[in-house]
Amino acid sequence: DLRLAERGVFPQMLSLTLNARLPELEDPEVRALVFAAIDRQAVNDLALKGLGEPSTGFFPDALSWAQHPEVNFDEDFPRDVDAINAALDEAGFEVGADGYRFTLTARYVATHSEAEATAEVIKSSLEDVHIGVNLVGASEPVWSEAVWGDYDFGMNILRNTVGADPSIGPARWLTCNPNDIPQNNASGVCDEELQAAADGAMEVIDRDARAEHFYTLQERARDLILWA
Repeated sequence: DLRLAERGVFPQMLSLTLNARLPELEDPEVRALVFAAIDRQAVNDLALKGLGEPSTGFFPDALSWAQHPEVNFDEDFPRDVDAINAALDEAGFEVGADGYRFTLTARYVATHSEAEATAEVIKSSLEDVHIGVNLVGASEPVWSEAVWGDYDFGMNILRNTVGADPSIGPARWLTCNPNDIPQNNASGVCDEELQAAADGAMEVIDRDARAEHFYTLQERARDLILWA
């Protein structure tokens, strides 16, 4: 018998990495404001044609056993445009004569249509808080070299799979990557507490014990907001 499969083995995700090497993004509070300004519902409705759903945490529902019950993007990073604009003013990023506080380069693989559409929605969202976005799509080798070789990006937008386990899925986008290995953390942030939590989850087998380590990882990831 033939059966129509409604989903693959591992769900797809669209993720965002912020380049903390840039002076505009070195402060986690500013990164949090940039992330909060992105209309994630519009990304789903417009870029993904309603076929996905905005994630409310670092781990999607496919990894529900490891999801932190008290990490919620809607509550932690509310899209209050007036408050975000005021906070960016206080952070020293005032609107310039060109109408922008600063401009970021958003990179993505050109053949990933979902990533391109997402980048366009992000650009529109950040206009509301006077942050410019230059969209740069490229072939995968050129994109990879720009992100992990030259660090020539402000935002990296990537379509990827969730993976079977947090340690080989979301965690690799958050943990230290001193050798700049592609398809891993590109933010430039290497945080000891976050790394220790990820390592701890790899050192035990019991799922509940692993979940506790992942809870710590997600709490620290919320503080740093370098990938989501």
